[in-house]
Amino acid sequence: MAAYDLELATVEAANNVVEHGYAGTSGGEIGLDLEIDRGIAVITLTDHGIPVPPGLFDQCRPAPLDATEGRGIGIVQSCVDVVNYSTREGLNRLTLIKLL
Repeated sequence: MAAYDLELATVEAANNVVEHGYAGTSGGEIGLDLEIDRGIAVITLTDHGIPVPPGLFDQCRPAPLDATEGRGIGIVQSCVDVVNYSTREGLNRLTLIKLL
């Protein structure tokens, strides 16, 4: 189950980078780093797209069951144990931590 949750969170986060971070552009790159140590998986996604608005990851964002959009952050948050986001000098970094 942990592997599935981590995969779903990673795919959803990467999709959000493409859909929102690189919206209106001809594309961009997404970096992905995976570290597994002592029962903890850490995935870090990096990009140079539009930064996430401040505070967006600070609270759970549940969406109505019939919502057709706006579910991404809630999915990511429910699938991993820790979500950290930062942006600095044009580099966005999203770190997902999952206890295995």
